[in-house]
Amino acid sequence: MSPSLAPASRSVTDAGRITPFVATVAAALVLVVGLVVDGCGWLGALERANAIAREAARVGGQQVDRDVLAVDGRLAVDERRARAAIDAYLAAAECGAGSGMVIEADAVSTTIRVTCALAYRPLVLSFTGLDGSAEGQGAARLVSSSDQ
Repeated sequence: MSPSLAPASRSVTDAGRITPFVATVAAALVLVVGLVVDGCGWLGALERANAIAREAARVGGQQVDRDVLAVDGRLAVDERRARAAIDAYLAAAECGAGSGMVIEADAVSTTIRVTCALAYRPLVLSFTGLDGSAEGQGAARLVSSSDQ
């Protein structure tokens, strides 16, 4: 066998050289998996917050002012009852700070806009100390028609 084709012998100084590479790749993989898992978890929390906000807006829209309906024959929201119903719904759904509602009315319709802020804590990347929230929005529109 010629010396150029002979397998190179290992040097003692090469021992353990792969360890920093493996450690770096393993840390990168944990980071990528954490971003995927926690990103999907945050998107799920965002979808839940949107659904809660839409449901709360519909609950508020169901609080019809019966006096206006009896006198004028048109639909209007009883704002006091709507606010109480929406607050109760948001509290039951554990929506936190940043949640709220706006009721806008004109001659033809009433629009109820609700915001729900849900806390989200990362599962994999919790060691970073980053806690956040997923804020969802929903609206319901109550339309009164004079053509009945």
